Amino acid sequence: MNTPAVFVACAGTDDYELPFVPTTETEHKWDGGTVTTPPTCTQPGVMTYTCIYNPSHTYTEEIPPHHTERPLDMVEPTCTEGGYVLVRCTVCKAEYKTNFTEPLGHDYELAYSVAETCVKDGYNLYICSRCDCENVTVLTATGHSFSQGICTACGLSEKNIPYDLNGDTQLNALDLSLLVEVLLNDNGDLSFDFNGDGNVNIIDLIKMKKQMADI
Repeated sequence: MNTPAVFVACAGTDDYELPFVPTTETEHKWDGGTVTTPPTCTQPGVMTYTCIYNPSHTYTEEIPPHHTERPLDMVEPTCTEGGYVLVRCTVCKAEYKTNFTEPLGHDYELAYSVAETCVKDGYNLYICSRCDCENVTVLTATGHSFSQGICTACGLSEKNIPYDLNGDTQLNALDLSLLVEVLLNDNGDLSFDFNGDGNVNIIDLIKMKKQMADI
């Protein structure tokens, strides 16, 4: 005696609408889906899925709108600007950018260097290998380093620093400002008479600035 087919509606319902495949399954089994409304460039489409046990059971999913892209140009990233691909839709002719990439950043290489001295700043000049952009880092003057009265770096005698008015063993803007103050106050202190003309005046200021430039 043959066992009769058992008709169990999918998903536990009592829906026996034809066509109906006899089965003991109680859950839906969906097909791969069919595009029932194709998407456009601006409007979504519809994908419809059908239960293979009972075709009257369906559900739908939205298909996002999308362009049909054709690449027009690829812009490579630079040191400061990101790259991208420029595309055009073959349907609506819209153009837009996609596939963005980050800027590369500079690739600096040391091109030139001036060493610092006891009294003058030096610098390092770096140039980017990609875009020739320049970057300078300052190397601060080290100041004199005296040992037994002689600078170990430049050989200057501690007793032979002309115009070192504040006694810090350096000739710099501080000494210049002290001389300017003497000139403004006109206090008659001839110890600042560097050119020996019996006066403290602009000539002495010029001689100090020249000495600073020569160091």
